[in-house]
Amino acid sequence: MKFHTFALFTAFVLGLPTLASAQSFDCISGNATCTTAESLVSWSLTGNVFKISNKAGATNASFIRNIYFDTSAGMGVSPLGSVGTVSFSSGGNPANLPGGNTVQFASNANWTSSNPGSKWGVNAGESISFTLTGVSLANFANGSMRVGVHLQGLPGGASDSLISTVSAVPEPESYALMLAGLGLMGAIARRRHHKNA
Repeated sequence: MKFHTFALFTAFVLGLPTLASAQSFDCISGNATCTTAESLVSWSLTGNVFKISNKAGATNASFIRNIYFDTSAGMGVSPLGSVGTVSFSSGGNPANLPGGNTVQFASNANWTSSNPGSKWGVNAGESISFTLTGVSLANFANGSMRVGVHLQGLPGGASDSLISTVSAVPEPESYALMLAGLGLMGAIARRRHHKNA
C-alpha cells in the first residue's frame, strides 16, 4: 500500500466519530442536588476497561461510596486495582441502590468503599476502573448493561444516586478528531494534485 493511500485511510479512521469518549450519568434520586451530581461523575468504556471518574474540583467534598452493576447473562465485572489507598469490596448496601425497583435496576455486582467517610471513596479528581467481559457500548444503549453510583458529600451533606446513560450524539472531541482527519485528507489530496501537475 502506498504511503499516501495509507495516510489517507489512517486520517479517515482517526476522524470517525466514536461513542468511546466520556459518557454521563442520570440522577434518579430526585433530590435538589441532582443537577450538581450529574455534572460531577462520568464514565467511559475503552476496550473492556470501564472507568468511573469523579470530575469534582479539589475543594469539592463529594465522593463515590457505592458502585452497582446491572448485568445480563454472560457478562462479567471485576475491579481493576484500587483508588489510591482505598479498596472497594463486593457487597454494597442495598439501601443505596440507584432507584431500586423504580428504575428496574437489578444489582448483580456491588462494590462499596472499605471504610466510611469522605477519605474512603472515589474523591474529587480520582477514578476507579473495572474489567468488563461480554460487554460493548451496544449493551449500555439497549439497557442490558447498566451501572449505578451513590454519590455522597454533596452540598449540605446531601447524597444522590445516578445511573449510566449513553450519548446518542458523538462528543465534541469526536468532532474535532473527524475535522482533523478531513483536513489531513484534503492536504494529501492537494499535495498529490500539485505533484501530478
